[in-house]
Amino acid sequence: MKMRGAGVLAAAVLVVAWAEVCTAYPRDMTEKGQEQFAVKEMAPHKVVSAGVDYEVREYEAAAWACTEQEGSTQMKEKLMKMFVALAQYLQGENSLGVDLKMAGPVTTYKEKSQEGGLRMQMCFYVPSEHQANPPEPTVEGVTVIRKGKMKVAARAFVAVEKSMEEWEAGKLALQKALTDDGVKNINFDNYYGAMYKPPGMKERVTEVWYEMKE
Repeated sequence: MKMRGAGVLAAAVLVVAWAEVCTAYPRDMTEKGQEQFAVKEMAPHKVVSAGVDYEVREYEAAAWACTEQEGSTQMKEKLMKMFVALAQYLQGENSLGVDLKMAGPVTTYKEKSQEGGLRMQMCFYVPSEHQANPPEPTVEGVTVIRKGKMKVAARAFVAVEKSMEEWEAGKLALQKALTDDGVKNINFDNYYGAMYKPPGMKERVTEVWYEMKE
């Protein structure tokens, strides 16, 4: 199975953008910054199968705090704007006025809009203690979304340079592995980038996901 031309182009744009949002941060965050955005909890999921270098996971239905941007220009600025808005929600800009602990992963979903543009959605998992009644965001553009159960194929890699080449290689390696294994229920048109550590850290285990169709 191969991506259509438009899908390849749109995916490449997000690869570039995600690399840029990582490199926009200082190369070495302070210890305080690393602790503040260190993941304290993971979104509940189970591994249902595995390939040579990827996993198929099923994530539970849950509440996520999300924000969106559209357009394929000024990608770095848009990704930074989304991350900052979600960070503000965690840091008390919510209806309870409380700090929420960082939960992972931070996901960025890309899809081609009906008009042919690019829509991105960045989300933070709402920590378990607030899942039943998530505080409402008071940050403009941030909303709490109850997402249904989701199955993804995920491939992890260590981002050293946080470059476009690393993300492109990770995405293509996952696509090839799935194709070689004969997996057919995959949506290659849209994909996720998943991050588990603060952007400014020297090395981070990062992932690319493709959502699986039922």
